[in-house]
Amino acid sequence: MVQRKTLNETQVAVLRWVDDGCPEGVVADVVSARISAAALRNRGLVRTSGHGPTWKATITAAGKEYLQHVDGLNPPLPRQPNVSVTQQLVDDLVAAGGSLRVPRKRWNDKGGVDYERRARLAESYGKVPPGSRLVVKTASAEELVIELVTDRIVDADGSDPPPALTPLPVPARLSKYHRVAQEFRDRTTLHEVSRKALPRVSRIVHALAAEAERRGYKVACVHVREDGYGRTEWKPTNDGQLVFSINGHQLNVRVWEKGAGQRGPYEHQLKRWKHDREQPFRLMQFVDRPKPYDSGATGELNMEALGSSYGRQKSWGDRSRWKLDDRLPNLLRELEVQAVEAEERRLAKEREQAERERQWEAAMEHAKRRLVDDHRLEVLRNRVRAWEEAEAIRAYCDAVEARHGADAIAADPDAVQWLALAREHAHRAQQLPRMPADPEVMPERLKPYLGGRSPYGPHRW
Repeated sequence: MVQRKTLNETQVAVLRWVDDGCPEGVVADVVSARISAAALRNRGLVRTSGHGPTWKATITAAGKEYLQHVDGLNPPLPRQPNVSVTQQLVDDLVAAGGSLRVPRKRWNDKGGVDYERRARLAESYGKVPPGSRLVVKTASAEELVIELVTDRIVDADGSDPPPALTPLPVPARLSKYHRVAQEFRDRTTLHEVSRKALPRVSRIVHALAAEAERRGYKVACVHVREDGYGRTEWKPTNDGQLVFSINGHQLNVRVWEKGAGQRGPYEHQLKRWKHDREQPFRLMQFVDRPKPYDSGATGELNMEALGSSYGRQKSWGDRSRWKLDDRLPNLLRELEVQAVEAEERRLAKEREQAERERQWEAAMEHAKRRLVDDHRLEVLRNRVRAWEEAEAIRAYCDAVEARHGADAIAADPDAVQWLALAREHAHRAQQLPRMPADPEVMPERLKPYLGGRSPYGPHRW
């Protein structure tokens, strides 16, 4: 008997229970057993009837045959419960010792598995063991290596900082701000905090900047480019206000207050309103006075690391149980983790680029060899045709001499000259051959041998 899928252990136990007449006290959960029996009924292994107290189940001939097969000499292996593809990836990684080679999905491969995306989803859905993460590296142009790394610490619930985090105190008063905090305070166009909360935010930025520099990092306010009309493409949700440079990687941080808008556009509108009010009545444009950007500010401060976090917590703020000041160590740790991941991506990109260049160079060498081989083969074919033509010319000359005779030919100077010319041509065509010179290697002549690659470089197609 062939089944679409083998049964798992629970389904086999329910099938035996039905075969025994569904006795009471054998299965712990009768409702679950009846649900499994319905699945067995869909496979033709049992029959069910009635509902509630009148429910009955009987085994079919196919069901008895399946049990005989299970109890036979070559029983089928019980089917394992279904698991998600992300969980299966993590299970395979654990079984492989933490490192797994998988095929790499090409952009035009519609049926392939995107393991890079699957690894990100595994972290996003919490399939990775606590304290671990998945790192995807490029092994070759055809393969990826996925590793289960446990070199960083993560929050168990995202609420309290782990013991390894050192508290970062924020001073209650300051006589001199850090240069970054002072710049942030003065550049009002960057503010998403109310004027009332600005002193507190400046002290938080001071504490962050001082600690970052103590750890050897660089920190600065984000650079905003403006055109001649004061317009800019800066967006706080994408660019933030602060830039941390950790091991050569720039990581942006946004700080904002719930309910507060952007101070820069407000001040621009306020300036227009004041200018309009100073004009003569006939020149006034009657610009409305702008509503203060912080009129709806709630005092709740938030900070966010804007880089890729792959499902980790990357935003912290004032809550009923803690303040943003208490979560500054978490923010710095997330920035450090993002820097490590950015470095891994950079190294992976370098390895991928090196592999691409290696493959391109190998393809170019192969193309050059094929170009030379094809050129020599073409020369050989031409020489063979010339040789056969020379043999035909010799036969032609012999036939002329046999037909007309030596005396008649000797009496005709044109005939003598013609036959001499023919035999000389045949002689040149059948001289001892030599290896022909290699063809000139030009990019356009290599294209047919590169399989779609560009002869001008590994990054051009």
